[in-house]
Amino acid sequence: MDRYYWMYKAPRMSKPYLNGVENFISVAEANRVNNGSRSISCPCNNCKNFLSFIDTGEIEYHLLHDGFVPNYTCWSRHGESLLDCSTSLNNLHSNENTFNNDSYLDDDDHHSNDRNDNFNEMFDDMETNMGADCNTPKF
Repeated sequence: MDRYYWMYKAPRMSKPYLNGVENFISVAEANRVNNGSRSISCPCNNCKNFLSFIDTGEIEYHLLHDGFVPNYTCWSRHGESLLDCSTSLNNLHSNENTFNNDSYLDDDDHHSNDRNDNFNEMFDDMETNMGADCNTPKF
């Protein structure tokens, strides 16, 4: 089933949504273990990947209550690469024989991350790498 459908169109208590949330939690937990992290950022519409939790049950509750943050069909904060997601999207459209560059650009809003997600991730990395140097200008 198309990820966009179950994340944003299916009712939150429907079987597709519940199965999708369960799958998301599995992917996020595997990424947490792989990275050696203690917590997982919550992609609910309230936390918007800015808050993290140790307990996956808390994230699951948020997703069932608030839904996913808009345009988060590529789980880049949870181990998926944007390149892999765009490749999967291209393959999906190619297999349907409906893909053309113009329709992809017009219909891209619901298939990719918010452009600010990438900026925020880059900004977080930059802050981490800059350390606590007081003489370094803050952006």
